[in-house]
Amino acid sequence: MLAGLVAVTSAVLILFASYPAAPGADWPWYRNGIERLIAGQPLYDPTWLAGPYDYLAPANYFQFNQVPWLIPIVAPFAVLPEPIASWVWLAFTDAAMLLALALVIPRWPPLVVIVLLSPPVLMSLAWGNTGALVALGVALWISGQRHKSPALETAGIVLASLKVLPAIPLVLLALRARRWSAAIASALIALVVSIAVSVLVGQNALEQFIRIAANIEPVLNRLNISPAAWLGASPTDYLVVRGIALVAVLLTMIRVKNDLAALALLELACCFLATNPYVDWLVVPGLAILAWAPVRRTVLRRAGSSVPLPRESST
Repeated sequence: MLAGLVAVTSAVLILFASYPAAPGADWPWYRNGIERLIAGQPLYDPTWLAGPYDYLAPANYFQFNQVPWLIPIVAPFAVLPEPIASWVWLAFTDAAMLLALALVIPRWPPLVVIVLLSPPVLMSLAWGNTGALVALGVALWISGQRHKSPALETAGIVLASLKVLPAIPLVLLALRARRWSAAIASALIALVVSIAVSVLVGQNALEQFIRIAANIEPVLNRLNISPAAWLGASPTDYLVVRGIALVAVLLTMIRVKNDLAALALLELACCFLATNPYVDWLVVPGLAILAWAPVRRTVLRRAGSSVPLPRESST
């Protein structure tokens, strides 16, 4: 049943998928942050702090718009000459995505093939986007939960926070379970790195990132899977969609006791808090679903269920 759900979802998502003209096309966005530091420029374009902006406008293309704590991850790759840096970065992000899948995917070959050929995964492998690192973060958090490892949970939250929103469910679930150490440690890591970057640029990088994130405008095209974009993308549309998403988050935290099931629902809800979510955002809730399915089978078997179980259970 799970394989069928993934296959049908993948078929639908083909309509909303996009692929670059050259593999690893997102790398210049990240390299620009290091270039700006070396040149003594502000980490973020000052015009983005003044008001709304279209990050895909020609003047804004390939300008760094990521969290400050991405800088130390990107720096070792940025010192390499081009095009070597681009290809090494792509190999790094692809390895992260494949490792994320390996950590959570049920060991059932047909499902593995279907997942690898799904648009969210293919997009992640093609673009070299930090979404692959976010996926690895969620997978590490799941592994940390399974093995009761605060270190893995901390690493997972830090990587998931590279796109901010995917880390929120991890922190909420950690706090719900009173696993304070991972939430506190990951926040301290992000804060310390942000302070270090701020010292380098002579400006408050964290405060500026919050401002540019708030000022980003929706990109209205078929690739944006936000319900608000399809409703009309007015401020009211986004307010309604985000309100519904926040209610879903609250209800999930109160009603869904299984952490993996809650994680899947929370990550899906948090996707729609974003202004411009694309198909590859769905990798993260997908990982939670894949991780939960075999656990659910095991629980049912141990409970002595007399109900025949499919090879893979779905949510």
